[in-house]
Amino acid sequence: MDFTSTFQQQQQWQIQLDELTQRLQSGTNLTKRERSKILASMGALCSLMGRTEEMVSFFSEARELGPDISTHQDLYALIDLYRKEDRVTPWDVDAAVSQYDDVQELITKQNLPFEAFFSQIKRGRIRKSICRMVLAGHKPGQRLLEVGCAAGGYYGSLRPFADVSRYAAVDITPAMVKKTKKAFPALDTLRMDVRELAFPDDSFPVVFSTDVLMHVENWRSGLQELYRVTEKMLVLRIRVHLDQSLPTRAVHIGHGKFRVPYIINNAQEFDTIIREFSPAPADILKGPPIPEPMYDDLWQIAREHPDLVHESQESRRVSVDCMLDLAILKRR
Repeated sequence: MDFTSTFQQQQQWQIQLDELTQRLQSGTNLTKRERSKILASMGALCSLMGRTEEMVSFFSEARELGPDISTHQDLYALIDLYRKEDRVTPWDVDAAVSQYDDVQELITKQNLPFEAFFSQIKRGRIRKSICRMVLAGHKPGQRLLEVGCAAGGYYGSLRPFADVSRYAAVDITPAMVKKTKKAFPALDTLRMDVRELAFPDDSFPVVFSTDVLMHVENWRSGLQELYRVTEKMLVLRIRVHLDQSLPTRAVHIGHGKFRVPYIINNAQEFDTIIREFSPAPADILKGPPIPEPMYDDLWQIAREHPDLVHESQESRRVSVDCMLDLAILKRR
C-alpha cells in the first residue's frame, strides 16, 4: 500500500502548524477567543500528526482561553484521554469508550441481511472478517468467549446471525465493562486481564480476541492464555509488519503514564510460536493482510523507529503494519 498521500498530508499539516504558530506569535492584538481558536486548531493538527504532548498542551490552553467554543468540544475531549488521573487503564474515560459505542446503530440495523448489515455499520469491513471466522466454528447454544469486548460491538454484530445465548465477554477496562453491561444486561460480562483468564482449560469451543495482544507488552503470555481456554478454535486479529524482514517490535504510543505498548509482530515468528503450543494446533487459517494507514498516534511509531520509513526517488513510503486475521484450530 502506498502511503505517499499520507506523508504529503504530514508535510501540509506541518506547514499549517508553522503558519498558525507564526500568527499566534505575531498577533499581539488577538482577542482571547481568537487565540483559543488558533490554539485549538494547532492542537487538532498535532493530533493528526501523532504529537500527543503538544496536542494536550495546545488543547488545554485553548480551553482555558475560550471554553465556550463549541466547534472544538470534540477535540477538547481528547485531553481526558491523557490527563484524567483516576482511570485504571488508558481507555477508561468517556472519550475513549465513545469511540467503540455503536450499539444503538447495531440494534437499529439488526434485521438487515449479513452483507447489508456489515456494509452499513461503523467498522463493518473490519468486523465482517472476524465474524465470519467466528460463525464458521460456532454452533448454536455453544459457549463463546470474547476477550477485549470494548463496548459490546462484536456481540451486537454477531447476535443477529447466530444463537449467542452463552456468550461471555471480558475486558480489562472498567468503563468498557460498564458500557457493555448497560447495553446488554443479560450478557455475561466480566473484568479480566488477557494474561490471567479466570477460566479452566478448554472452557470455550470458540474464543476470539481482536486488537488486544497488540497492546500487551507480554503478548506471548496473553496468547498462551487465550489458547489455553480454547477447546477448538481461537480467532485473532493481530498487527504484523508489512515488511516481513522486520522483527517483532514493542513500540509505544500515547502520552505520559498512559504511553501504551503497540506490538507489531513478525508474521513468521508469530506462526512459529503458535505451532509450538501444546497440544499442537490442527491447522492455522489466515485471512489476507489488510494494510493499515498511519493515523493519529501511530506517527509516534515512525519517529521511534525511523527505519520503518524508507526513501525512494519518487516519494517517501512507510511500511508500518497491517491487520491479520487468523483462526487457530486447536482441535477439529
